[in-house]
Amino acid sequence: MQPIPLPGQERIHSIDVLRGFALFGIIAVNTLFFAQPMAMATTLGYTGQPDALSHFLVACLAQSKFYGLFSFLFGLGFAIQMERWETRGPGRFRRRLLVLLGFGLLHGLLVWMGDILSIYALAGMALPWFRNAKPRTLIIWSICLLGLGTLAFAAMGGFVWLGSLIAPAEMARTTAGIKDQTTKEITKALQVYGAGPYAALFVFRAKELLQAYGFALSLLPHIFTMFLLGLWAWKQQVFQNLESSLRLRQRALWLGLLIGLPVSFLAAWMSRGGIVGSLHGAILGAAITLIAAPLLTFGYVAILLRLLESPRWSRFVEPLHWSGRMALTNYLTQSLVMTTIFYFYGLGLFGKLHLHWSLLIAFSVASAQVPLSRWWLSRHGMGPAEWLWRRLTYGRFTPSR
Repeated sequence: MQPIPLPGQERIHSIDVLRGFALFGIIAVNTLFFAQPMAMATTLGYTGQPDALSHFLVACLAQSKFYGLFSFLFGLGFAIQMERWETRGPGRFRRRLLVLLGFGLLHGLLVWMGDILSIYALAGMALPWFRNAKPRTLIIWSICLLGLGTLAFAAMGGFVWLGSLIAPAEMARTTAGIKDQTTKEITKALQVYGAGPYAALFVFRAKELLQAYGFALSLLPHIFTMFLLGLWAWKQQVFQNLESSLRLRQRALWLGLLIGLPVSFLAAWMSRGGIVGSLHGAILGAAITLIAAPLLTFGYVAILLRLLESPRWSRFVEPLHWSGRMALTNYLTQSLVMTTIFYFYGLGLFGKLHLHWSLLIAFSVASAQVPLSRWWLSRHGMGPAEWLWRRLTYGRFTPSR
């Protein structure tokens, strides 16, 4: 017997609200790549003050924090599915991941090069190994993985810094070569995304997709750490009983505000200019981000849950659960809408708008998804992408109502 979708009253409201909130952060970060060349979006070398400030704020407050939140919610969702599916859980979960992998590859090749679904699907294959792990074991694994990723980036940044001291001329030539290649990539991206033709766009996007996947692989320790912490949170009854987790959430709030936020600010400041500025600074900034990002992510979680518990503020955040209930559909829709706005086959605004205007468009799209999701869910039991995901997983028709 296959499980049916959870009715609205049986879903955990706070988790859906967090998913809806995550969609705003995800589109803010992705807009750096929707609206301009990837080679430009991965630096903070802006000359215009509004754009430089906008990029710095996204780097400080959103980059690595919201894909981390999505990763945390992914691990949380895995725990819920294992509980519902009992002994047949791991096999069904991996079938779901194979379908998700297909979604991700199509998304990356046909819509936008910044796909993360494929990485989640591949990394998630290892989650069933931790299904019966004790909470303490999950914490130990999380610390080890996060430490490994941080040390790898720190070592890389240290080697680059030593290279600049030992062989400054050689390092200068290497940096100059990287800058020259970056300039060529930006020029090419402006051409293919801004003017086409589609065949050239497809080839260039496939190349960028491979580069994006390569970078995402370097973030696997962080992604899988957040998977495990989501599983840990479910085992610790954090969301099932918000009252009992109040003290834990208060600690997360203060750690996020007092440590996560200032350290994220420091990491973004170190990374300013990217390869246009200090290469080793950018790499060390990435290492620091791996530590700061989870703290700030959990600070966001604690704030959202506190707002939900407040009679005064809950009405402002509760509507997010509508878009959160169909997060996969909304994530894919964001890519479709934003690429149509910026690519040549739509409005052709790629590389032509200031970043702050592009972000305004992005938040408008995410905001519009809230009432549209409510309208859709008033007529259907799940989003269209979620329905297709279920149907392909189980191989038979499941009514969406």
